[in-house]
Amino acid sequence: MKKLVLLIFILSSIFIDLFSQNVISGIIQEDGSGERLSYSNVYIDEIKIGSSANENGYFTLVGDIKEGMTLKASYVGYKTKSITLTSEMINNDFEINLAVLTSTLNEVVVSAESSKFLQANTEISKHRMSVKQLSLLPSIGEVDIFRSLQLLPGVSATHESSSGLHIRGGEPQENLVLLDGIKVYNVDHFFGFFSAFNANAIKSVDLYKGAFPSKYGGRLSSVIDLTGKVGSFNEIKGNLSVNLLSASGSIEIPFLKKFSFFASGRRSFTDILQTSFFEKIFSQFDPDDDIENLEPFIPTFNFYDFNSKLSFKPSKDDLITFSFYKGEDNLDESSDTKRYQYPNFGNIDKIEIIGDLDRISRWGNEGYSFKWSRQWNPKFYNSLNVSYSKYYNFRDDSYFVDVRIPELDSTIFDLSVILDQDNSVKDFTARYDAEIVSGKNNKFEFGAEYTKSEVDYLFVRDDTLNIIDTDQESKLYSAYISYDLKSVENLNVKIGLRGSRYGFNDKNYFSPRFQFDYSLTDKLKVKAGYGVHYQFVKKIVGEGVTSRSRDFWLLSEDNNVKVGKSTHYVAGLSYERDAWLINSEIFYKDVENLTEFSLRYQNTGISSLFFTGSGTVKGFETLLQKKIEKYTGWISYTYIDAENTFPLLNDGLSFRAPHTQKNEFKIFNNYEINGWNFSVTFIYGSGEYFTEPSYKYDITLLDDSNITFIGVGPKNGSLLPDYHRLDLSVHHIFNINKYKGDIGISIFNVYNRSNVWYYEYDFNQEPFLKTSKNYLGFIPNISLKFEF
Repeated sequence: MKKLVLLIFILSSIFIDLFSQNVISGIIQEDGSGERLSYSNVYIDEIKIGSSANENGYFTLVGDIKEGMTLKASYVGYKTKSITLTSEMINNDFEINLAVLTSTLNEVVVSAESSKFLQANTEISKHRMSVKQLSLLPSIGEVDIFRSLQLLPGVSATHESSSGLHIRGGEPQENLVLLDGIKVYNVDHFFGFFSAFNANAIKSVDLYKGAFPSKYGGRLSSVIDLTGKVGSFNEIKGNLSVNLLSASGSIEIPFLKKFSFFASGRRSFTDILQTSFFEKIFSQFDPDDDIENLEPFIPTFNFYDFNSKLSFKPSKDDLITFSFYKGEDNLDESSDTKRYQYPNFGNIDKIEIIGDLDRISRWGNEGYSFKWSRQWNPKFYNSLNVSYSKYYNFRDDSYFVDVRIPELDSTIFDLSVILDQDNSVKDFTARYDAEIVSGKNNKFEFGAEYTKSEVDYLFVRDDTLNIIDTDQESKLYSAYISYDLKSVENLNVKIGLRGSRYGFNDKNYFSPRFQFDYSLTDKLKVKAGYGVHYQFVKKIVGEGVTSRSRDFWLLSEDNNVKVGKSTHYVAGLSYERDAWLINSEIFYKDVENLTEFSLRYQNTGISSLFFTGSGTVKGFETLLQKKIEKYTGWISYTYIDAENTFPLLNDGLSFRAPHTQKNEFKIFNNYEINGWNFSVTFIYGSGEYFTEPSYKYDITLLDDSNITFIGVGPKNGSLLPDYHRLDLSVHHIFNINKYKGDIGISIFNVYNRSNVWYYEYDFNQEPFLKTSKNYLGFIPNISLKFEF
């Protein structure tokens, strides 16, 4: 009874506080199109209160708000707008329209709430990038969201062969990637050089690098939350663009006043027109065969992606959307080879070697989602999202070799090797989310999520030997709560808890989350974060010492693949004034139940191929950002020390985590004047750790035959050379009647630095030969875009 009385007293206090405050609320949207700006910011300086809009651009501020005060509304990549509050605005909804920052604007806007490219000071370990401005950044060939995120501190930018994000020592498969609620498992196009997301189709992107809020779960490292464009409700809009690799376009069509349809597509033309640009990139992936091609090897390759969204506003408070996404890569490396040897032995003058290589790969992701969101009143918002996602990766490798003596019309040797891999992940998710504003802009969030996952993986050799054949299914039930306290002056605290019930092992998992920031002065802020995170569907890292690794997805089952767990600790300090920001954070991460797959240690049974270990990551990162005016950019530095320990690998000794570097330094500069935009980026990373084969040895069997083995040194005990490169781009933005044009030139690796990707080894000679396989050198690209 005492607890019930206390609860009634607390609730009564909240409601009394609610009704004693004034409220302003409304919609923040893009000027012209009416596209709502998710998670935009509002702030009243006179009473030092602020908040962020929800995913539909709806904001609420509660406090001692009076007529004549100034409300500032801001969003990254848009001009900050100041509005003098009137009596009609208080306790009523109103609209705020923000204009895009473009290179054709002559005025210079300076505001502590504005950022042209990047917003980095909202929450601990969180960044928001302007998708509108991404086309101005240097790129290999495509405007690329994930490549742009790699310019941020804590995100590695030296992995040219992957647009996946290595964040604070984590692997790309440890990131939760969401597109309109659809879980995306494949984030790459073109062998990893480009991400699978068309920037024309994305409205906003939020990156959480660690200690992320309780509404997110199921991954160990970070969250990339992408919101697709809803489309214009006011006017028909579209764009067309082309570069040396692909062409893309999008269209926005409003109809019947309450409907909007958006569609965007992108396709490479590399299977139709193979430019020198394509050939240079593909040369990184030539098949590693000892058989020489009689004709020059020309692969057949293409990628495409398609996004669409139908949006319906039955009322000013409701938004219903249907979203679709599909992206796929197709590669055919099949070839026929023939060569001759002249042994000069006996009556044999010539030996004919005929090879037939069939190598076909297809991989991609498709997904659907339905979402209904409603703003019941200024203080209560909820949404229902139902989504389906399917990832697939099929690879058929068949090698046939026939060694013949033409004069005798006889075969002296033939060999066939068939390797088939087929991996798919199907994901059905239904989730409910709600927000309640209470007191002085305090926010209570809660929700529930149901996920059904199906994972199939088949790895067959020679049609008969099943190395792995698994068919898994599991259900995951999750719920979360979160309370964001802002009513204490200069202090923001967010406390959350996420609970999950994993059906595969019938165990419960609880994930506490905590964030806070405290303003020591109006410009200096201290902040911290803590979180426990679990991962139930895992991409298994296949170790590759003498060949490319084979990675695949499996469900955790507490046997060969255990449920992953990571604990994040983050603390930071930020200083912000007018157009400048300095933001620094230290982080520490404990990771349990890492899984690795290796064919090096085959004993008996499939269990001998899986290894379980743990890891630690500690590091520091800092960012100095010039946010606005004609010259913008940032300088960042990241230090990471990441180690893994697997009891059955490397003699149980700790070793450096894969794909990590201790030091990374990045500079991004952008300058605009009179419709011209100039960007320069410089990236430096210390050497990456790898496992190096170091010797060859033979074992003589009882029949006097020999088997050759390659010995390796300490796991990840060797170091690649340091990495660095300089990229630049120049864009001219112009208007032709009602059309807006953008012509750009981008140069990747300006000074043609030979950065080492990996080494190849030839142990058939003494001493063995070690040659480097390098990343891309100097690559220019031209792009042209028209908007209407």
